[in-house]
Amino acid sequence: MVIWIINPFDDIPEEGKAQRYHTLARALAAKGNQVVWWSSDYSHRRKDRRVQPTGALPFKLHLVATPSYTRNISLRRIYSHWRFSKNLLDDACRGIEVEGQTKPDVIVVSLPPMEGAAAALRLKKLYGCRVVTDIMDTWPKTLLQAVPRSMSSIAKVALRPYWNILRQACRESDAVSAQSKAFAEYALSYGAQEPVHVCYLGADPVNGLELNSEAKHRPLRLIYIGAMGRSYDLQTILDALLILQNTGVYVECVFVGDGDKRKALEAQGIKGVRFTGFLDSKNLHEELSCADIGLVPFFPESGVTVPYKAGEYLAHGLPMLSTIDGELGKLIRAYSCGAIYTSGDAKKLASTILKYAVYDTVQLREEKLFAHRLFNDVFNREKTYSILVDWIVGGKPVSGSVVK
Repeated sequence: MVIWIINPFDDIPEEGKAQRYHTLARALAAKGNQVVWWSSDYSHRRKDRRVQPTGALPFKLHLVATPSYTRNISLRRIYSHWRFSKNLLDDACRGIEVEGQTKPDVIVVSLPPMEGAAAALRLKKLYGCRVVTDIMDTWPKTLLQAVPRSMSSIAKVALRPYWNILRQACRESDAVSAQSKAFAEYALSYGAQEPVHVCYLGADPVNGLELNSEAKHRPLRLIYIGAMGRSYDLQTILDALLILQNTGVYVECVFVGDGDKRKALEAQGIKGVRFTGFLDSKNLHEELSCADIGLVPFFPESGVTVPYKAGEYLAHGLPMLSTIDGELGKLIRAYSCGAIYTSGDAKKLASTILKYAVYDTVQLREEKLFAHRLFNDVFNREKTYSILVDWIVGGKPVSGSVVK
């Protein structure tokens, strides 16, 4: 089958660790499909221009010309997504109608961006392909939450076209998948047909992982991987570390990534805290392998349910301390691999960390084993993406992988 993937956000090959759509493209190609990934020539995460990878790929990567933007919440970003959609349609139609390229049998499109989903449905009308919409976020609800209350009435009117696209995508797609059960339920509430296939973002398994070694003769080490923007409650982590230091307990913490908040956080110069910036796969693996606990510090209004970092932590056998309850909280409790704390509550976070740092190293070693068990059961891409591929190609629900 000829399968197109439309997603401009994920890292492309040679740009960073494989995320959802790079993983999906590889998995689809491995089963004999001709795959084209339509991405953007502008990196949302790095805010920089992209270039085509130099190495051989098992799929075709098409980089669509896309205007830049510097702030995630801005009119410039809305314009950028609109141009991405328009240029994608122009490139796709020219390729099929002028250059004789094979039209797709299936299009898998991420939502957001909203405009990408609209483009996929337009291509469906033109060429008769199936469309699978993959719900990655609760747009436009998430956008509305980011607007000040004083502007909410205006924002509701401005975002009305996005709500229309959401309903259209849920109702007119041939199938809908989602990266969490909560997002699947969101799609169902806007008209998606049952069942909705759920495939967590997950992570690749780590070779040679050692989990039950004796406690190392060094301080407890926490790690945070990801962006450092407005959705992330990173200051509470530093406040908790200071509370512990003032009581004579020394804990290390590594922040991997970058964003608007990094400079102010780093300027505080807290002992034992390092900021690495973005890392390649090898160096990221080394940092994760030397850590003890992964941090998932979102503000409630972020709308995040089960982020990428959860899969990476679990793949390395790291228990998690998370502000996200709900779906992720249930998994953490069910597998006894971490704890939930409230965003902004530095004292609660400090007391939770203290349990691992001083009182019970045996518990930490046990929770690392439980974390890896959760990874293998739910987040291992070698299992979950193979099922997702079979579902996309076959168009049929797979037992145990859907929300009804």
